[in-house]
Amino acid sequence: MFIAVSVCQEPLSVEMDASTEYNKAHLKEDLEGVIDKSPEDMSINELQFHYFRQHDYDKDEKLDGNEIVASILHHTEHAENPDGVTEGGRKFSDDQLVTIIDDVLKYQDRNNDGKLDFQEYITPYQDANPDA
Repeated sequence: MFIAVSVCQEPLSVEMDASTEYNKAHLKEDLEGVIDKSPEDMSINELQFHYFRQHDYDKDEKLDGNEIVASILHHTEHAENPDGVTEGGRKFSDDQLVTIIDDVLKYQDRNNDGKLDFQEYITPYQDANPDA
């Protein structure tokens, strides 16, 4: 999932792309003992599916605002900087998180139910990577 919003006059970009090498390693760690297949052997669609399922805590096959926040916080607490060094994670204020979630739902929640189903979740990635 790609999230790009403007918060406090500065552009904020939170990239949650399950296909990057760092995120594959992170996903492998998170899925250890949950599934038998390694992220290295998964397609982009499979990676995104497991990334989505990993944050669907109530198992309703949709991500609500709380689950999206948890996904963002989980992802950013293990963030890498451009040099490949793991940082302590980005800190967001409650107001920033509200803005992020509002924008994500505004642009991705096509049926306006206040949640993202898997298709809505992957649409930005598909739009950015039409050949994938």
